[in-house]
Amino acid sequence: MAVLLFLIACLPITAPLPVAAISLNPFDYFEGDYCITFSENEVQEDKVFYLEINGQVECIQDLPFGANQADIAVSITAQHKETGDVVVLNSAYSVTIQPVPDWEGDTFAMELSIPLILPAGSQPGEYEVVAHLEQAEVDGWDITNLIPESYHSYSIGTVTCAEIPVPPPPPVEIPGHITLDILGNSYEYEIWDDGSIAESVNLNLVEGEVGIYISSGTLCLDRHDEALSYISVNGETSPPDYESGSIITAYKFAPGGATFDPSLELTLSYDAVNLPDETAEEALHIACYDYSARQWTALKSEVDERANTVEAKVSHFSTFAIIADSAPPAPASFVISDLSIDPVHVEPGQSVTISVRVSNDGGTEGSYTLKLLINDKQQNSWEIILGPGGSKTISCQVGKTREGEYSVIMGGLSGKFSVGSVSSAEVPAAGPTQEPEQDSATSPTPNTSLLSWLLEHWLLVVVVLYFAVFVL
Repeated sequence: MAVLLFLIACLPITAPLPVAAISLNPFDYFEGDYCITFSENEVQEDKVFYLEINGQVECIQDLPFGANQADIAVSITAQHKETGDVVVLNSAYSVTIQPVPDWEGDTFAMELSIPLILPAGSQPGEYEVVAHLEQAEVDGWDITNLIPESYHSYSIGTVTCAEIPVPPPPPVEIPGHITLDILGNSYEYEIWDDGSIAESVNLNLVEGEVGIYISSGTLCLDRHDEALSYISVNGETSPPDYESGSIITAYKFAPGGATFDPSLELTLSYDAVNLPDETAEEALHIACYDYSARQWTALKSEVDERANTVEAKVSHFSTFAIIADSAPPAPASFVISDLSIDPVHVEPGQSVTISVRVSNDGGTEGSYTLKLLINDKQQNSWEIILGPGGSKTISCQVGKTREGEYSVIMGGLSGKFSVGSVSSAEVPAAGPTQEPEQDSATSPTPNTSLLSWLLEHWLLVVVVLYFAVFVL
């Protein structure tokens, strides 16, 4: 959309002839290409992501009138594909082109990164992102109403608003008491104003899974150094990945930031039958996830193979898990698949959406540089980081104003698209081409085959007829 608007805005508007100037066909004077992509295709509400635009406009014929500066203001919205709800991602973004490329050979290159944000409370699901032209000026002339209505809005692509799980509410505070909610079981203990617990807490494998021992007099404080009012423990169904092994079982301990002095004793149980193959029970340990460093930290642990439990001392709350280390994983291995080019034929200036799926089939996190080549010239590139087994679809929109056929190479996969008028279009296929099956309706019939043979061997036919008539 950016390039199309630039082309229109670049048409010179002068005081004597504003209407005549805007009636010029921009594609007679400009050639350009562009690439549009999102920094993230799956986003969270109230988190910033970016619309990234790269492109270039070149003047291929002197404009009949000169122009110095073009200014464009756009807004960007998103519409939920199921509910139809519309939210504003960016209410106003301005672009200035100066100088305007108005002489043959003049170029204007752009590299924009437009901040977008799904407002808090946005419904999870897929959204169609649309850019809207708010105002266009050339040398102070407001040409917004002169631009065809079809250029006033443009679909950029889609993003998905991820659903964030809502943690359970904390227990109701009871003055002078600390409430422990362990896997849905509630317990109350007396605690002094300074945060020291009045009596020992000895919960032995609640639900057969989690055990907690807090000695009498232990200082239990929240993140504000106030007496802790509650402790909650819930199973963690989607714990962070552990690259060096397997997560046997994991639990989320709250509230975050709670501290214990001296440390409490945490016991977690495991089922030996469900341990990964070749896992030595004595090598099991409890690990704590450090959210700031984004890594698991092993705790000094003791394994009781007879009771199938692992015990460790804990001084603060986070996510805890029983970890089984494994052999060094295989390196990252990236596979590129599912090249899509849609549509495969467009008119000059219209966009083509190109996408591929990038997967990491290896055993460790790694990075991959994905490049998009159009006619063997790099159009864009992405640095993709994926964990083991992860995958991501990368898509962008490209546009060309010069008619012709364009080859596409993305991550080693190839295809093509064409640019030209619809009436003269020969639609190419994305990816490897195949010979079309011959339509029986157009297959040569016996009569047409005989006629073709006679025409091809007419001299032989004449000789045979001569001998048949005059000789025989």
